[in-house]
Amino acid sequence: MSKTVSLYVYKVKDPSVAETARHQAMAALGESGGFLGWTGLRRPDGTDETTFADVIEWDSPEAQARADQRWMEDDRIAPFRAQIAEMITGNPYRLV
Repeated sequence: MSKTVSLYVYKVKDPSVAETARHQAMAALGESGGFLGWTGLRRPDGTDETTFADVIEWDSPEAQARADQRWMEDDRIAPFRAQIAEMITGNPYRLV
C-alpha cells in the first residue's frame, strides 16, 4: 500500500457557490474507503478569488482510482463539478 496525494488547481465560475459545493463534495468523497483527508486552499491575499486548490489524500492508488469513479457518478458531487470552469492541473502523486 502506498499513500497517494492528489493535487488539483482550478478556476471556478462562482467562488461562493463553489465553496459550498466543495464542502458537499468533501463529505461525499469522505465516505469512500481509503479516504484520508481533503484540504481546500484559497489565496490568502484574496486575489484571484476564482482559483481554488485542493490536496486530497488516499491510503492507496486503488482508493484514489475508486474515488475518481465516484467523482463522476455521485450526484452530491455534481454541483461542484459544474462549478469548475478550468482545470489548471490535476494529478495524483505517490509519497516517496
